[in-house]
Amino acid sequence: MTNLVALRKGRIGAALQDIVEWPTFDEGALEKKKYLEYINRKKGVEMYARGHDASLIKIETGFSEKYIYRLITER
Repeated sequence: MTNLVALRKGRIGAALQDIVEWPTFDEGALEKKKYLEYINRKKGVEMYARGHDASLIKIETGFSEKYIYRLITER
């Protein structure tokens, strides 16, 4: 386990450990624009869960670590 992942334990740690168990839906049912937005957010959450550095998440998705954290905790 990396130090980044260890820092993320606590409030959302258990939820992140079971990310493959999260409920899913038919992504293909989304309109193209919404689908692309969703996929980018999903990528950010997956990167966060894997312990990627906040700067890499920002580069890859355009989202801050704080935003990704809110996606996880406020949904």
